[in-house]
Amino acid sequence: MSVTSSSEQSEIENDDSSIDYIGTHEVLECQEGELEAGLDVHTQKCNKPHDGFIPIQDLSTQHFPPGYHNDDLLEFTKTLAELTVKIDVKFISNDRPKLTPITREPYPFYHARADLNTMTSEEDLSIHFKGAHEVLECLEGQGEVDLHTHWANCRKNPDHKHFIPVNNLSLEYFPPDYRENDIYDFTKAISDLTVRIAITFASPDRPEFVQDTDEPYPCYQIRDKHVLRTGTGKVCRVTKHTEGMDGHNTCPCPECKHPNTPSKIWWEVVVLTASHVVYDDSEARQSSCRLWFDEENCPIVNIHGWKVVGFHTVGDVCELSCTTHDEELCCKLQEMLLRENGLFQKLSDKYKCRKDVDKLTIIVSHPHGCSKQVSIGFWVHRQVYQQLMGKATSYTYTASTCPGSSGAMVYRLGYSWPAHPHSGANSGGLNYSGSGGWDFNRL
Repeated sequence: MSVTSSSEQSEIENDDSSIDYIGTHEVLECQEGELEAGLDVHTQKCNKPHDGFIPIQDLSTQHFPPGYHNDDLLEFTKTLAELTVKIDVKFISNDRPKLTPITREPYPFYHARADLNTMTSEEDLSIHFKGAHEVLECLEGQGEVDLHTHWANCRKNPDHKHFIPVNNLSLEYFPPDYRENDIYDFTKAISDLTVRIAITFASPDRPEFVQDTDEPYPCYQIRDKHVLRTGTGKVCRVTKHTEGMDGHNTCPCPECKHPNTPSKIWWEVVVLTASHVVYDDSEARQSSCRLWFDEENCPIVNIHGWKVVGFHTVGDVCELSCTTHDEELCCKLQEMLLRENGLFQKLSDKYKCRKDVDKLTIIVSHPHGCSKQVSIGFWVHRQVYQQLMGKATSYTYTASTCPGSSGAMVYRLGYSWPAHPHSGANSGGLNYSGSGGWDFNRL
């Protein structure tokens, strides 16, 4: 048992040396979205002098103070070095305290806790989910041949250096911790189902503002006009229809509308996109989806829009129904869906326990209406919305997008399936999604 005399206790209580143990903690905090390759920047910009540091491979007895130039001390220091590790932490616990228990100093990273990225109040993070939507709107009179002009004149990403042509994709483009064949294969599977959407009409019913905000709604100024615009979507369902099924005795496509013998067997391909890309049925009927547009000179394979079969304007989510008689094409799409679902489930099971740590985000889109591109980054903020049937979520992320990327699916490693279509770019340099998990208005 240890006993402290009254004089010793008094000395401890009056000792003000604790001031020497108050200051700035020295864990390195990187910026949101910053990768391993960016650590050298912190070394270059450091305000503390580095002249007291010795690279371990250069260490010798001469670096020790006079009187301590001995081999045993050198050997001991090198043994310590061999057991010293760098610790990378990619998640901040919700349980971090606000203040240190004794000194009442601010505790590191309290203001970056995970729960600040999952707030349920729509006011807390809403500033991150406002900005320019990224449907590509062409000028009146412009057409398909003018899309490369938009690419060349892009102001957001002039050199497009963070976009990867899908046919060039390899493991080396992924961050070092994610260079896995399953992640690569899943990205290619997403690509196989990603489509470029072209719409040539803007509905007269487009609102002037985004619901409950003063933000301008896309394409309001061109409503009731025939002007080309492009976005991105992803095939999510393929269904074969026969006479009498779902109340349709014959195919509803334009080719079968007037002939005396319309087809009684047809296929429906449902494409998931953003509601600001395809707003209603009048726009759906003036839309087409180009499949497998992987490079500029590839064959043109289009399916034509028919109607909107599901939507949520607040969540900025839309299901566009397309029709075709091409059974071979639809069987191919069904096989691709099965492959994507299998890979998704495999990755979801593997990473679900680390989903808020890894935060890897993958987008496949058609920027500027041109050929398919892959962009890779990390999600930064998550906004949670309460609704009757559960929760809906939106995300911000660093994966690159451009006009024409609206409606592309935003995949977050380890998360379950609710779709998050890309919606726009905010003023802080991040991109943001529509909401996944909303209860669709089924039509």
